[in-house]
This record gives sequence, structure tokens and C-alpha cells, in this order.
Amino acid sequence: MSLLWVEILILCFHEIGEVKDCNLFAAQFAKSMTTSLSDFIRIIDRYPNAEIHFDDGRRGVLVATQLLKQRKRSATLFLVPQFILGNIPRQEQYSDFLSVDEIKYLLRLGFKIGSHSYSHAALTKLPFDSILSELNSSKKFLENTFNVTVTHFSYPFGLVNDRVKHLTEQIYSFCFSLDSELGIQRKLVLPSE
Repeated sequence: MSLLWVEILILCFHEIGEVKDCNLFAAQFAKSMTTSLSDFIRIIDRYPNAEIHFDDGRRGVLVATQLLKQRKRSATLFLVPQFILGNIPRQEQYSDFLSVDEIKYLLRLGFKIGSHSYSHAALTKLPFDSILSELNSSKKFLENTFNVTVTHFSYPFGLVNDRVKHLTEQIYSFCFSLDSELGIQRKLVLPSE
């Protein structure tokens, strides 16, 4: 028996819509990670067979739900428990995050969830025990809170090395990166693409 390899395009978004008033520290980063609704529509229509991922769990995805539903499409949300709990670092405060109830609503619509670590830490810079805590705590929180099995993981900042890859793959079945061959690669969608 031979195996057929099919390459699937995965589009990775962070925020859809407009950037809210935020601190100067977050403003520049926000512009580079926020896709307008019109660009989002244009991109998903250009790639009708692409998987759609949203990293961080920002509320802009709610704007896109009706559009995705009309197109019979869904998405995977990669969530950060600390952001859900309201513990958001300054540089991430350029838009609001989904609440537990909003995530449950999206799950009912057919969205899937995955982990984006417990606190959105750069795992490649952490000691062994801290990496394991980030991976396990996130999985446990998401599974207990949403009553689902979490098998997908997205490396924060797309950062992964051999050590992080090895530990992550012991806990999650599908591990996504951005441009690293150490994970399933996704295309990060930036404004004006």
C-alpha cells in the first residue's frame, strides 16, 4: 500500500477588524497582526480549500463567524488560558479576547480549539520544567473548561527547536509552526496580503 501525501494550505490569522485604542507599545505590533474584514473575506475566498487558524483567541473572530458559516467553513482557535483569564501582557493589549461563553458558542458552531501554551511564552527560552508546565497546564485548562479533547498546538511566536518539538509532540498530536520545518507549517496572514 502506498501513501498519498496531500499538502494543505493553512492560513493563520491573529485579529480581524479594527485595532482599538491601545498603549503605544502595543500599537505598532497591532497594525502588523490585524487583518481588515474586507481583506479577510478576499483572502478566504481566494483560498476556498485552505484551513483557517486563529492564534491567541481574540474577539475579532466573532465578526468572521457569519461569513465562515455562509461559506460552509470553520476554523481552529489556538487559545491561551492566561488571556482567557484576563492576564494579558501589555504588548498584547491591542484588542479584546474571547470569553469562555464566546468560545463555547464558537464550539457549538463547529469551531475547534487547540492550545497556544498557557501564557504565550516563548518556549525556546524556557527551562525544561517550565516548558512542560506551559504545555500541560494549557491542555488541562482547555479540556476541563470546554469539555473537549485538545490535540492541536500552535507554537507561540512560531518559535520551536528540537527540544520543544520533542516535548510538545509527547502531549499533542498536531503541532503547528509558521516557517519552521519542526512543525506543520502555516502561512501567517499579514495586512495587505
